[in-house]
Amino acid sequence: GSHGSGKKMLVNSVAAECGANLFNLTPSNTEGKYPGKKAYEMVHTTLKVAKALPPSVVWIDEAESVFTSGKKKGGGEPANRIIKHLTACLNPKKGPALLEPEDRVLILGTSSQPYMCEKAKDYTAFKDFFTKILFLPLPDYPARNMLWNHLLKKHGVEYPNVDEIQTLSRISENYSSGSICNVVARALTTRRVERLARKPFSVNELIGPLSKEEPVYHNVDSELREWYHKTLNIGFSPPRAGGGK
Repeated sequence: GSHGSGKKMLVNSVAAECGANLFNLTPSNTEGKYPGKKAYEMVHTTLKVAKALPPSVVWIDEAESVFTSGKKKGGGEPANRIIKHLTACLNPKKGPALLEPEDRVLILGTSSQPYMCEKAKDYTAFKDFFTKILFLPLPDYPARNMLWNHLLKKHGVEYPNVDEIQTLSRISENYSSGSICNVVARALTTRRVERLARKPFSVNELIGPLSKEEPVYHNVDSELREWYHKTLNIGFSPPRAGGGK
């Protein structure tokens, strides 16, 4: 899913609902740690501890970089350094695998640019590594309507204007759920909530913060959808710019 679509929140929700320990093997989180051949020790130890303390969730963000072959530009440890060690632990050529289904260890990968795995072998390795692939789309009009309503009420606006919410839902097309959450949080600060009784809230207060958020452009959304449909072996026709199907 695109940035702000709720990938990290979903990972944390899975761990919280299962009462699981969360281990982070994201490349940016492990950069500079266990360099060179010690990377195997990092991966093996993480999986071994996750197995010893079930249930566990092992999270890999920026997953596309882990499966993209080639060396890192500018030097330093490449993001794909852990994939061969993951494969060695999970699907060894000899001997039993380190993890079995009954060990209750779930490996979750998230990506906002899965289409960066351009080479056929990289794409296949990426797709086949995970048992299931879920797509987190941008919120549609009804979802944005509910989201604006819920967030405004949560932050202290008791009765949001229905017409204004509908307008917000229209102009916030192509913005992620995370962006909408950021807008409401920036507009309805603690000081502003304290003044609501004296100065009623206006939807115009959200326009400025919304304009500072980065929208998810049509071509990016289309690339994500196309990649996801490719994993399902079905065709894809990008939606028209006007929002039609």
